[in-house]
Amino acid sequence: MLAYQKWLKNNVNVTVSNKKGSTIWEGSSKKAFITHEIPSGGQLIQACTIDLYYYYSDAKGLPGHKFYSADSNCGGTVTINK
Repeated sequence: MLAYQKWLKNNVNVTVSNKKGSTIWEGSSKKAFITHEIPSGGQLIQACTIDLYYYYSDAKGLPGHKFYSADSNCGGTVTINK
């Protein structure tokens, strides 16, 4: 079971690291719908098989900023620091 969990983490997940200096929200669509909060200095593990966007608020419908393309860094870390 532990070997499977390690394989899963390294093959279908990406770690999102927030180094912006402020809280951001992360989601998988151009406009905010379902988001996950990432505080400054925080991290979130997300599926690597989808495009990812960040937002400056969790308000529904806000435009997002694409920072990750599906399947581009599975098992790795993406840092948001703009």
